[in-house]
Amino acid sequence: MKKANKILSVFLVSIMLLSLCSATMWAFATNEETPVVDSGFCGLNGDNLKWTLYSDGELVISGTGEMDWYFTTGKFKKEKLAPWEQYYDDIAVITIEEGVTSIGNDAFIDDGIQYHKINIPKSLEYFEGNIFELAKQYQIPGKHIAFCYAGSQSEWDRVERKNYEFTFNKQSQEIERRYFNSNHFNNVEYIGFHDYIGLYFDGEKPDDFCKIEKTTVYVSHSPREKVELYAHYYVDDCNDCELIWTIDGDSRFIKGDEKKTTTGNEVTIRFKDNTTVNLKIVAPNGEIIAEDDIFLKSSVDTSLSFWERLENKIAETFYMIFLIISVCIGALGSMF
Repeated sequence: MKKANKILSVFLVSIMLLSLCSATMWAFATNEETPVVDSGFCGLNGDNLKWTLYSDGELVISGTGEMDWYFTTGKFKKEKLAPWEQYYDDIAVITIEEGVTSIGNDAFIDDGIQYHKINIPKSLEYFEGNIFELAKQYQIPGKHIAFCYAGSQSEWDRVERKNYEFTFNKQSQEIERRYFNSNHFNNVEYIGFHDYIGLYFDGEKPDDFCKIEKTTVYVSHSPREKVELYAHYYVDDCNDCELIWTIDGDSRFIKGDEKKTTTGNEVTIRFKDNTTVNLKIVAPNGEIIAEDDIFLKSSVDTSLSFWERLENKIAETFYMIFLIISVCIGALGSMF
């Protein structure tokens, strides 16, 4: 009996040890690093810099020294693409680690880019061309990009923007670059892209936001007029968030699932009368991340009858014709 109890005890202890080992192994397995999708080299000297794309959408540039240069624009367009070019639909964040000293020409510019943040190290000494150009020409309309620099604004102001001329050497059959000039016009407001990107310093975290903007510069808000709006927005950690628009009033969306509700970055409204348009960024769990409203007020006096409005319109038209004829007669008179 004692022998049987001893065997049973050994068996139970073995089961407990196996369970503990399995739990430990499972814990290590669940704490593994994010899986790597692809990787390679991107240094000016070959393997001095390495790029790694992780399954969570983060592209990491690591190593020491200068980055290679590429072409997405200009006369050598598509001649030499960045090695991560095929993954732009999947990249959410770009992190350049300390030790990297430059950002190469067109390194992060191409059609279909989806990322919303670039983390820039203090070790950066220069970037080629205009890295902000991507925000206006290649980013999704209205999507805000956060450039998060590890240092202070005064340190950022010392980072050079270098310009190069690229030529094709017929003898070597290779593209060569020649230094042209450099400047320090790194301020977002100065170069006019502040509606698309933001610069953040010393570890500052960008706030989530959304703001309704008008695509049409001048809108009279007359009945049945088309009004185009778009969302200027930023979401730091929600790739699956949705932009939801709603209308409170007699106007309606020209496109959308419903006349009073639609989704997307850009909307077109068939304006009828005073209308409030609401925009929300909504997480998959229904949480509202940010929201904004815009009130569109009609400039037309609705108390007037149709014929009275038509009469006013005709009078305005004849007045404009009279002004044009007067200007033309005056110009002809000065010629003779």
